[in-house]
Amino acid sequence: MERIALVILLLVPLSACSPARRGETLVLDSFESGSSLERWEGPAGLSREYPAQGKGSLELDLGEGRRRFLESEKLPRDWSAYQWLKFDIYNPEGRIGIGSIQIMDELGSDEQAAIEGQSYRGRKVFLNKGWNHYELKLTSLMVENGDRALALDRIRRFRLDFGPLEGKLYLDNFRLVSGEESPETASAADPRDCRVVIDNRYVYPGLAGPEEKIVPGREILGLRDRAGREVERLEEQVELAELQGYQTYYWRIPLITAQVGLGIRGKLVWFSSEQEERKILEYVISSCSEASQQVEELLTARGESQEEPEDEVNPQHLYVPPYPPLKGLRQWGGYFRDSRGEPVIVLSMLNVNSGPLLDYFAPFNHRLESY
Repeated sequence: MERIALVILLLVPLSACSPARRGETLVLDSFESGSSLERWEGPAGLSREYPAQGKGSLELDLGEGRRRFLESEKLPRDWSAYQWLKFDIYNPEGRIGIGSIQIMDELGSDEQAAIEGQSYRGRKVFLNKGWNHYELKLTSLMVENGDRALALDRIRRFRLDFGPLEGKLYLDNFRLVSGEESPETASAADPRDCRVVIDNRYVYPGLAGPEEKIVPGREILGLRDRAGREVERLEEQVELAELQGYQTYYWRIPLITAQVGLGIRGKLVWFSSEQEERKILEYVISSCSEASQQVEELLTARGESQEEPEDEVNPQHLYVPPYPPLKGLRQWGGYFRDSRGEPVIVLSMLNVNSGPLLDYFAPFNHRLESY
């Protein structure tokens, strides 16, 4: 008897933990049959192209002009037992777009939603080219006014509005999810797809990942290597030019754009495709190579020439004069002019108070003078 009792005690905790790990999913629509069209309003039809799960999807034709939305009042009302609303949109167009999402509950009428902000609404549906997988966090949703949470147990209308966008979109697999989603209902996703997490008013677009599964092609690897070598070559040439007293503002521009393209833009999801990365890498290679050649030609010609340059202070064709004090500028002929009589144009940049870009703009404190 003691042995039997011990076995029972060991099994009880295991069975109690199982449902919590499994999670629950309620599929709102997967567009597998004609009955789906009875639930939705908008310029939509069933399609066998671009399904995220199963064999069917919903084709939304945004070319009708007036109707660029998808709306339903026939979905289940009670969403309170779920943590996420998930759905997928395939964007075959080459351009990036954005749409709006609106969820209305029974605590606010249409008039209150429009005038008093009594619905959840925002331009949150970021559309990258290709697949976009959306995860809307339900438990944090507030109405637009911000004075209350959305009543998840009394949902009455769901709407996606794509405003000025044109072309076609393919939507699929609208579902409510709590806990870990099972493979039977989850959408297929490539690591390079766009994953968009919406947490109330915040939107976090990123790669579906995981990043370690993204394997670049041989051509991209070759371009990355060439771009790195061209950046290093230009850095060396700029350093040599500075040692000889040359001003290097113009030659350093390709180095700054390389940092932007490779270090900042390359991490953004809308530039994550191999096609976009190829454009960045080819530009970096071309711009750095051209600047390196210009520096090499100038240094070589200066070293071989026995003649004195016409302007020993400024032997360069492209030269940025020092920033003049605004109070000392004189005006005639329609221009402010420096001490040499040359016209002066002062360029400034707001919100950037440090870094290499300040070499190309007036100091932040010039505004005190110009005002």
